[in-house]
Amino acid sequence: MQIKRRIIFAISTSIAGGGQIYLFNILSFLADRYSVLLICPEGFLLDKVRSELKIDTHPLTINIKNMGKLRAIIKKEARKHGKVFINAHLLGTSLWCSLAKFGLKNICFSVTLHNKVLYPDMSWYKRVLYPCILRFVANADCGFIAVSQEIADSVKKYARRECTYIPSSVPIKESPVSISEDILSKESVRIGFVGRLSQLKNPIRFLEMALIVKQSLQCARFIIIGDGEQ
Repeated sequence: MQIKRRIIFAISTSIAGGGQIYLFNILSFLADRYSVLLICPEGFLLDKVRSELKIDTHPLTINIKNMGKLRAIIKKEARKHGKVFINAHLLGTSLWCSLAKFGLKNICFSVTLHNKVLYPDMSWYKRVLYPCILRFVANADCGFIAVSQEIADSVKKYARRECTYIPSSVPIKESPVSISEDILSKESVRIGFVGRLSQLKNPIRFLEMALIVKQSLQCARFIIIGDGEQ
């Protein structure tokens, strides 16, 4: 019987956000192919994984206070499985995981980033701190993954390391869905944007799209839900 390779995914927040959905889609794809463990705090992501996927989970708030617990988990997994692959999501998670695995053998470490290293509206101390964290993690013998080419270029700039761009893991149907006559005949079709109204999320792009769609779909009505500086 072939032993499945052990992959540990770690993320420091379980909110219903883009990074969490991205990770859930990866877990859905890998659940039957590998032996998977998810380490994350209690919340949306952990609840969704437990209810829909058959993988191992370990509820843990990943921060400096729980460094000892995180290291103990990684050490136990490496001893049990011989070699483990750790994929940390988000910059903060990558810092704690790189510290927790320090000195341990048989660990293959990678980091997936969902934002550029620096982006508009960041506080001054984050502009100083984040590049330093990235360079520290880059020295922890890891590989970098980004969910967009723009993020990958940002990582290359500040980490001075290569970064692999892997597109968003949103499932795509085998054939595109066309706008049916039923939709066109309706009095109104509602199209929505739900998210933080910040430059990082680019709600202006949604408005630009709305202008284009409106030209061919007169019944379209557009809704924006969220708050933020924009």
